[in-house]
Amino acid sequence: MNAPDTIHSSTVRGFLAGCQPNGVDPADILQQIDFSADILTDSELRFPTEKLGQLLTAISLSLQDETLGFLDRRTAIGGLEMSVHAMVTAKTLLEVVQRYTAYWSLLHSDVVSTIKVSGDEVHMITDFLGDKVVDKSRFITWTMFMILRVGAWMIKKPLLIDRMLFTFNAPEDLAEYNEMFPTHIYFNQDVNSLVFNKRFLDLPVLQTPENVPAFIKILPHLMTVSRVDDSFSGNIRRILQGTKNFDSLSLKAIAEHFNTSQDTVRRRLNKEGSSYKEIKESVRRDMAIYHLHRKDTPIGEISYLLGFSEPSAFNRAFKNWTGLTPGDYRREAAQSLPG
Repeated sequence: MNAPDTIHSSTVRGFLAGCQPNGVDPADILQQIDFSADILTDSELRFPTEKLGQLLTAISLSLQDETLGFLDRRTAIGGLEMSVHAMVTAKTLLEVVQRYTAYWSLLHSDVVSTIKVSGDEVHMITDFLGDKVVDKSRFITWTMFMILRVGAWMIKKPLLIDRMLFTFNAPEDLAEYNEMFPTHIYFNQDVNSLVFNKRFLDLPVLQTPENVPAFIKILPHLMTVSRVDDSFSGNIRRILQGTKNFDSLSLKAIAEHFNTSQDTVRRRLNKEGSSYKEIKESVRRDMAIYHLHRKDTPIGEISYLLGFSEPSAFNRAFKNWTGLTPGDYRREAAQSLPG
């Protein structure tokens, strides 16, 4: 699956939103990368995907701020590289996450990251405070995407996300979000959060400080060259999400889809630190949460849709996943909705 050749104009305008409050004309940034400023006003225009890295670099250098002008204080050039150096000597992904939150809390009081473990889920929550820039949705997306990509780079495996939560409204370029994050995405939430299985926290860091400079060079381009999760695990997850009765989709059917053997599927998934059973369980959990956010689907029906023999089995499984019963989760989700 390849990333599209162009991206929505709202992506460009979103990244440039931090320029004007810092005294830089967005049109000047576009001129630096030889692109028309018409995209600032014409929502029909598309932006070449290959230029997105150039755009982010131009913004960073013009503002001398690697957080693109969105925060109350600048992140001096080199700050991102130092953050990766601070994380790369950790032993496990848990230590990586802990160092990430500590490092950025020292630099910025208006970015607060916390880790919450509930059941077998990890919620990596990031609050973006301050009012320097009104619309921080694109910066929030970029930050969450970078957390995901840096984490995967550290462990040399895809970091499979069960779901994404964002505090802002569904964007104009929603289709492109689905390419970046192959999971259910929820908008208008109380928090910005990456949710994944806690087993990933114990995975060892496999990168070394010597590898950091090369990684930093590709950071501005990650949203283009790595926009789509092309891992084998990610592709299987998409197949399951697009199947009405995914529970009946056997490993044999998956192997036939990829025109390969079941043993090859197992080996490829094992290389990525996953298994077909784990992916199916992740998708089942994700679908349960999706339906619980929809008030019109009775819990008993959700249990049936997900292939559970009886509602009590669904209750037990869901509590293991999230630490809450389906009913308690639905009530909490309803209380968190705006208005």
